[in-house]
Amino acid sequence: MRKLGLYVAVFAAALCGVLVAFQIDHYANRNKNFANEVATNGDYPFTEASYAQLPPGPPDFVSAAKKLTPSVVSVDQRVAVRDLFSDRVQVQTAGTGSGVIISADGFILTNNHVITGAYSVNVRTPQGKAYAAKVIGADPRSDLAVLKIDATGLVPAEMGDSSKLEIGQWVLAVGNPLGYSGTVCAGIVSSLKRTLPEGEESPGLLIDAIQTDAAINPGNSGGALADAQGKVVGINALIASNTGGSVGLGFAIPINRAKKIVRDIIQYGHVRYGEPGFSISERLPQEPDVHDYLQQQAGGNPPTKGLIVSQVTTNGPAALAGVKPLDIIESIDGVAMDTPISFYKYFADKRPNDKITMQVWSAGNVKTVNLQLQDIATF
Repeated sequence: MRKLGLYVAVFAAALCGVLVAFQIDHYANRNKNFANEVATNGDYPFTEASYAQLPPGPPDFVSAAKKLTPSVVSVDQRVAVRDLFSDRVQVQTAGTGSGVIISADGFILTNNHVITGAYSVNVRTPQGKAYAAKVIGADPRSDLAVLKIDATGLVPAEMGDSSKLEIGQWVLAVGNPLGYSGTVCAGIVSSLKRTLPEGEESPGLLIDAIQTDAAINPGNSGGALADAQGKVVGINALIASNTGGSVGLGFAIPINRAKKIVRDIIQYGHVRYGEPGFSISERLPQEPDVHDYLQQQAGGNPPTKGLIVSQVTTNGPAALAGVKPLDIIESIDGVAMDTPISFYKYFADKRPNDKITMQVWSAGNVKTVNLQLQDIATF
């Protein structure tokens, strides 16, 4: 039995050797065929980069900076402060932002939150001259404002086209961060079409904002975001930061949107939005307590999606069309109204006399409502 077992073991070992040799030869032939196939096809499995077509490096921003810095000013907000002991009122500088010169005769574009609550506003040019500024108009909704100084021969910034921006494109942020006037920072467009609320200082909503990693700090607000040719593509407005300083998350208002705001403010003193004549609640019908309240007050079975009408303006378009408080706006022109931001974003570019069609739930019934929007100044 021992000899038989030994013979079996030897035979098994020999057989394994033959199989291993066969496998090695098989894989060697297969790899040889694979290598021949790659050599024949040439472009498999990788696509090789053509280094001759790559740009040589980042562009030189010197000419862009020289072109733009004469057009970016400091905007100083001054507030009235009452002295605790003498009861006298003193005017003090409360904060500094930035602004962009948009005309040779003194019109300046900045953020609304830069001048909100100001007793007076002063502007300092890059040439060191100081001027008292008049607020022509301010729009909290877009967070933009237009100032005017009594000056001539200023250098207006050249306006670009924000619709042509691409992610990864070089941009410059020019302004007065932390009071350091004429500061130029470089970065890229990190993202596009960001929509986000601005916070307590400005109750507006940034619509389709440009996100950039160019260093933006307090004081940059109202300054220019420009392309590599020095053309303004945005107005710097906001940073997202846990520390209050730059962490590479800055946001700018697209200049194409700002142009529309500026035209209205200069011509009318305010922005002529197309208004439906009602406001909405921040609470949503899918919230259990809200849903129960709607059932009790409005009757029927309210939908779980939509926006609740909180107030209706007397003699406004909605009131004349029969819209009432506690109605639920399900959609506008086929666009679902599921969050307050979707509502505010939808009306951001609407103008007086624009027409809209709304799907409205009202006391258990769903109806179609047609409105012609109006300028709120006409209500």
